[in-house]
Amino acid sequence: MNDNEMYDKQDRLLSEQHLELDELIHGKLKDQLSRFTVPEPDHSARIQLIERMKAELSIEKGSLQYDAPLLNGGFIKLFVTQLNMFSIQYWIGLLLIYALGMLILLVWPGQFVTAEQALNNFPLADGVHPFIPFLPLLSAAGMIYALRAVGTPMFELELSLPSSFAHIMFSRLFIVASSNIVIGLAASYPLATAFDLAVIPFVISWLVPLLLYCSLSLLALIRMGIWGGSIFAVTMWLIPFSFRENLGQFNILSQPGDSYWVQSKLLALALTIIAGLLTMRQLQQHRKTIVNSGGGEP
Repeated sequence: MNDNEMYDKQDRLLSEQHLELDELIHGKLKDQLSRFTVPEPDHSARIQLIERMKAELSIEKGSLQYDAPLLNGGFIKLFVTQLNMFSIQYWIGLLLIYALGMLILLVWPGQFVTAEQALNNFPLADGVHPFIPFLPLLSAAGMIYALRAVGTPMFELELSLPSSFAHIMFSRLFIVASSNIVIGLAASYPLATAFDLAVIPFVISWLVPLLLYCSLSLLALIRMGIWGGSIFAVTMWLIPFSFRENLGQFNILSQPGDSYWVQSKLLALALTIIAGLLTMRQLQQHRKTIVNSGGGEP
């Protein structure tokens, strides 16, 4: 055996001894430290922590109840708290999308003799004012962003705050819907007149689908989680957008002048109410789950 083989053999022996020593130390440390581990806190443990904090801070009993009415500025405080969940990048991006869209839509009709020609030649529009289908899509995307933490540990932390699950969901729905509605109303007059459309029917054409897709997105995200809910929301938009010429009264993305415009908007409004009722039922089930799990009514 030469020197190199002897050194290699010694290195292997030393490595094996080190591994055995590491495993021995790891086993002893595991035996010694295992009694110090604790299970991850569940929802009831967080509720108990809140109750203890209330006692330590001398907070009046019931002031942190989930079902407490949002009076005396409570709604404003909740609104401001949930508004902080939306980053400045979200608002900048939203405004930029609207500004760019308005610029394109206001310049586009000038290239054609009539507004009808402008709509028929607009990419992907096929004769429908682009603002009508894409504003509901932006609102659905906003709901996905607002509930992006659903199913993650961060969302569990958000639920431990002294606000009900229902209050959190509806406050974010209000933020997304109201922000898009305000911007949409501000943009409706110039965008409608640029394509020779009546303003009020034009507003109704995008407002009703916007409310529908906000409600559907909220329901889907609560029931299916972020990925399933997102896929469902986008699919429910793609179907009427892709086949709107063949849907007739089921074309919820119709515009003024279409044959079944009134019927389609009434249908969309009815679906919005149904989605809202299903969402309330889902939130009640969530509340009952918390109570039955032993957490009480936080």
